[in-house]
Amino acid sequence: MNKSKIFFSIMALLLLATFITTLQRYDKSIKLKKEIPKNNSSIKTDLEKTSAKTQEQIPNNIHPTNTNSITAKELLQSQRNAILIDLRNYALYKEAHIKGSIPITKFPDDYDKTKLIVLITDNKVSNSDTQTILSAFSQESTVKIYSDDLRTFDERGGNVILQNNIDDLVDLSKVTFINLKEAKKITQEDDELTIIDVRRIGNFENSHINKAINIPYLELEQRYSELPIFSKKIFVYGANKKQSFLAGALLSDLGIFGVKVLDGGYEDLKNFKSEKDITFYEVDKKNSTK
Repeated sequence: MNKSKIFFSIMALLLLATFITTLQRYDKSIKLKKEIPKNNSSIKTDLEKTSAKTQEQIPNNIHPTNTNSITAKELLQSQRNAILIDLRNYALYKEAHIKGSIPITKFPDDYDKTKLIVLITDNKVSNSDTQTILSAFSQESTVKIYSDDLRTFDERGGNVILQNNIDDLVDLSKVTFINLKEAKKITQEDDELTIIDVRRIGNFENSHINKAINIPYLELEQRYSELPIFSKKIFVYGANKKQSFLAGALLSDLGIFGVKVLDGGYEDLKNFKSEKDITFYEVDKKNSTK
């Protein structure tokens, strides 16, 4: 191939990558625009559990004011050194949330109290519930409230994680699937490959690919610091094709690109038999029947 053909091939790939990135960005903007109020009965239940647990600890001399609010710009500037707690219902959290935020129902007790805490809320979370949680955390930490919508944060340059759909062509463009034959080859032969198993820990302990590390899909975002962000070769697999896809798409959303994703699940790969796996005895046996 001459130099001109190489040049045009590279340009074509760059244009395609730009087009896909623009399409993904447009699709994300549309999804954020379509945020609609939903039944908030379960939201009330989620926060009432937390409020009941913290209500007795609130000093009478704490009176939160509007000075506790934080803008999208300020949040973006302080996000790296803050703890973000999402007060919305978990179902809404899964649909769209700020990168690195933790749903209130899954927030651990052993958090770093020296860090700024930002409570993420919206008009579907009652003010009284928000103030109850704010007052409880205010005893030992500096607390701010972010009540602007996620679209505003996204437009400021923040990273909003959306729930990916395997039937959505734009979401599918985030991953690079490889078939069972190629996956089996690279996992057996490439010593520089980082293999991530996103199945539940019990399944992983029962059986897994040699040298694989286990980070369950539901923990991927919160355990971002453990991910091999500088690895040039990453392969991810889950219990089935959908979980493998969701993990690969989430890694892309988190800024880890070029990940190879199994087109299937762990059992598919485990039971896959390629030509190299057929023993001479089996080949001879097949030939003898002809």
